Amino acid sequence: MITRTKHFTTVQEAIIKAKTMGFYVKVNVVAMRGLNTDEIFDFINFSSQHKIEVRFLELMKIGPYYASHSRLFISAQELIEQIETREKLFAQSVNSDSTSFNFRTSSGAQIGFIASESQPFCDFCSRLRLTANGVLRACLMSEAGVNLRGQAKGAYPRLLAYVMAMKPTGRLEYIEQPMYQIGG
Repeated sequence: MITRTKHFTTVQEAIIKAKTMGFYVKVNVVAMRGLNTDEIFDFINFSSQHKIEVRFLELMKIGPYYASHSRLFISAQELIEQIETREKLFAQSVNSDSTSFNFRTSSGAQIGFIASESQPFCDFCSRLRLTANGVLRACLMSEAGVNLRGQAKGAYPRLLAYVMAMKPTGRLEYIEQPMYQIGG
């Protein structure tokens, strides 16, 4: 329903196949109140069964969901409290620049949370975004960037420094462009 396609089984099988081929696979789930929050434990069971990390992302104020954000938003903390009604959570260590905080559950699932709305991490974000049309951006929430298509490889260090200088110093409120166009 969310993806507006009928390819769920094909995608799920491909995820499991990639894992069996030795790829490190993680599944990102944008949690949306009333749309998929009833599936949280299904995703935890999937992680336990297939040993694939599942990350629950807070809905961001991006693209078409901006208008319904307040109705659909559920915080990572609320999800954690819901999960703790059935599972014991064991905190896992992550890299210092990680955008997620991770847990192992009592059932063996590996889960993480990216709380970009309720616990923004802009102050230490080191990420860049490369859009589908070749624009390197300094921030997910900003359309400012540099098109890398047609650029000489020797120009990359200068262009990278230029894009890094574009990084905002604080949280940007929203972006109208849909996530699939951003490269998220």
